[in-house]
Amino acid sequence: MRWPWSKEPETRQAAPYSDAVVSAIVDASGGSTTGNPDALGALETAAGLWARSFAGAKVSPDDGALGAAISPGCLAMVGRELCRRGECVFLISVESGRVRFLPVGSWDVRGGPDPEQWWYRCDLFGPSGNVTRFVPSAAVLHFRYAVDPARPWFGLGPLQFARDTATLAANLERRTGEESGAPVGALLPIPQDGGDGSDDDALAELKAEIRTAKGRALLVETTAAGWGEGSNAAPQHDWKPQRFGASPPDAVVELRSEAAMAVLSACGVPVSLAADADGTAARESWRRFVLGTVDPILSGVVRSELAEKLSVPGLRFDLRSLWAHDGAGRATMFSKLVAGGVSPQDALIQSGLMSE
Repeated sequence: MRWPWSKEPETRQAAPYSDAVVSAIVDASGGSTTGNPDALGALETAAGLWARSFAGAKVSPDDGALGAAISPGCLAMVGRELCRRGECVFLISVESGRVRFLPVGSWDVRGGPDPEQWWYRCDLFGPSGNVTRFVPSAAVLHFRYAVDPARPWFGLGPLQFARDTATLAANLERRTGEESGAPVGALLPIPQDGGDGSDDDALAELKAEIRTAKGRALLVETTAAGWGEGSNAAPQHDWKPQRFGASPPDAVVELRSEAAMAVLSACGVPVSLAADADGTAARESWRRFVLGTVDPILSGVVRSELAEKLSVPGLRFDLRSLWAHDGAGRATMFSKLVAGGVSPQDALIQSGLMSE
């Protein structure tokens, strides 16, 4: 991030590579590694909903070239990146009269307080190479979910603001994954002389049959006689295996689920969309998600950046394809508006059944 913008020499802490590897192994074995919030399933659930909802929006006015540039794939990437990272950058490219948005893999921003004077270093990546370009802010689309006034050039996502919740959910996810990845098996009691595994092992045949049982029943000698010492020396459970493996406490499992729900809420996704709910609750949750999360971000943050950089002040997004959940409600609203004296044309627009 320093070169070529600063002449200040970069300093790094010198440490032997072997020490770093050993330290990482010790941290992992001791359970002291921190979970990665970016790998949360709840975050991917939210990002997937954002991406699919953004992709369902229709560009208006669609003159062909504009609609091809602002494609569903482009909008899906914007939605996913805004949810996960809080920002997304595209380089505006015009070739042979065709406008294209090239996704930028990494970037740096320099300049003063005026955003119009910013310059971007954009890295574009391909399967066998990458290209770096230095362009003014007018040549890029920089979508940001939210900004810190101290760093207005830097986009922040929902989990950047809810860091503690994200860390809690990630740590619970990692710990549960570590426990579920532990060895799984069963302990089977055997006589005191359990054999040494040699050819003369009295239990060699039984051990071989157990390893290849695959669900079949095995006939074995009872331990009720206490192996010749009498019934008083017999174990209380005759040849009963004791299973071992992952067994997280119920409190941890419940806390993990609650933390995942908190992540969804932070991302503007009603938790009932990711849990079992009846049709009425699901439709209401979807309505809240579309009207409370998708529409404000897509029609606000994304639309304003596109309209400014593409010089299309009348640019709009039509979300009627996402309104199937609210069809009955909008039809009722249309009927009441017409009954109240509003013209059918205005009632269709106000109820959202027709765009202006």
